[in-house]
Amino acid sequence: MNATFSQRLSEAFGRRRLPDGIRLMVVRRDGLMVWDAAPDQRSQSLAALCGGVWEASMAMAQTAGAAQEASGFRLVFDDAATGMMVLPLSVEGQTYYLAGVYGDCVNPARLRRQVQELRDVVAETWVAVPVKKSTPVSTGREGYLFTDITDEEMDRLFGVGAQHVVR
Repeated sequence: MNATFSQRLSEAFGRRRLPDGIRLMVVRRDGLMVWDAAPDQRSQSLAALCGGVWEASMAMAQTAGAAQEASGFRLVFDDAATGMMVLPLSVEGQTYYLAGVYGDCVNPARLRRQVQELRDVVAETWVAVPVKKSTPVSTGREGYLFTDITDEEMDRLFGVGAQHVVR
């Protein structure tokens, strides 16, 4: 079975108990939604905001002299009971953001720790699925530009999911 990345994320998170009271999402660096535990009409807007706030925060941190490596950073904006958090999530050599929005939380510190542990377990247990090479279908046409190219190569070629940082 060749599951999509989003389906594989659903399976990875589904095998673990998600913390109660938080809406979790996985967002690409460009702000596009990859996975959402509770999709609705606001999903893509939340994803874009999470991607943007992370990139802006990283730019501010780097301007202030913080290191380039973001794996140890986390972004939290909260009060005593509500808030949001964004953590980097490394999967298959790419950085995504695990974002969570929560409200009416009795113990936000415990909730944030649970989300960090969940992120760590998913990242550590993720197994890369080898990309199947497709065989070109002979249609009698000659002169194809590409005869054997993977989705990953197409993404790199056309900049889909490219990691651009505006400075």
